[in-house]
Amino acid sequence: MACRLTDFHLIMDCGLDQFHQEAYGTSFAAAAAGILGCVGSTIMADWSTGLFDCFSDCSLCCQTAFCPCITFGRSAEIIQKGACSCGGNCLLYLLVHHVSGCLITILFGYFHRRTLRRDFGLKSSPCPDFCVHCFCHYCALCQENRELKNHGFDMKIGYDANVQKQQNRGVTMAPMNEEGMKR
Repeated sequence: MACRLTDFHLIMDCGLDQFHQEAYGTSFAAAAAGILGCVGSTIMADWSTGLFDCFSDCSLCCQTAFCPCITFGRSAEIIQKGACSCGGNCLLYLLVHHVSGCLITILFGYFHRRTLRRDFGLKSSPCPDFCVHCFCHYCALCQENRELKNHGFDMKIGYDANVQKQQNRGVTMAPMNEEGMKR
């Protein structure tokens, strides 16, 4: 049986995957793959946007070009599941980038990209994560941010507010007609 994470893409888009992750410690897509007999096989999905699709979101592109610490901070807060705030990640990126140079910043980006790929079952493309951040650091930051947006995260409100927003999202039902059905 050929298994692809794209088969479970709708599950991840509606927020069920994150809920399942928090409740049971494993992603719903991974659990579904296990049920379908795909245990041990590699399940990888394509990124929702390409590495060089920076201009698909011009405001994000400009933000990353002039202040990459904000793009990194917002993405890192969600990737770290709120362990460190956007401001903390932003400040850390800014200090490391200007004090110790680019190599440590590239390593930060590499570790966060690797975590994002693992959490969402994404392919290591177009090349290994370290190379992506080494040669196309700002493009990688933009792609990671867009990927989180495309998975339903609002990058401006932070991790806790996103979790709250997803928990408040209920199943919407058709309105009830008090009089019953008529022809």
